[in-house]
Amino acid sequence: MKIEYICHACLLIDSGDLRLLTDPWFEGPAFCKQWYVFPKPIDTNLLQKSDVILISHGHEDHVHEPSLRKLPKRARVSYPYSLFGGTKEFIEEMGFRMVQEVLSDKTYKLSERTSVTYIANAHDHIIVIEAGGKVVVNANDALHAYSQSVIDSFIASLRARVSPTTIENISRATGMSRKSTICIRAMSWMMMSCGRSRRIEST
Repeated sequence: MKIEYICHACLLIDSGDLRLLTDPWFEGPAFCKQWYVFPKPIDTNLLQKSDVILISHGHEDHVHEPSLRKLPKRARVSYPYSLFGGTKEFIEEMGFRMVQEVLSDKTYKLSERTSVTYIANAHDHIIVIEAGGKVVVNANDALHAYSQSVIDSFIASLRARVSPTTIENISRATGMSRKSTICIRAMSWMMMSCGRSRRIEST
């Protein structure tokens, strides 16, 4: 799989047969103009190739209306069941025709090669993407603010799902430890260098 860091929690992931976009916020401010994307994305034209949009939770920096309106309406949109009622209608009003509410701990097949599983931690969700025997674990906001015991519990659960070989491969690609690898976050301090996008390829 190939991962292109866009900005904030937004990643473009090429699974081999699909292009998956996570938590789109790249256009304009959020939270009553109190938050701004920094550094700004280099090239948002890449996002027009998105086949699937994966939303981890309902905060505006992860489900951002002006950014969603810029994306291709042919893309499928998945969001977690725990969001408040009206989310499906809110997204469909923007022009998206394929909008799916997903349950935690249930694996959804997106194509012959690619599947996604949401794992809930209160309001937040870890997104596990599997394709061609490779796995990306996107923890976004779901773990970093919790106690070490909670983090360890989720890591143990994820390790049971992900093979040790896969963990080692992702670890080599990102330069992180095996324990840190399972908690890949879409944050600039992990995937950005000097404000330039960085592509990570699992081997």
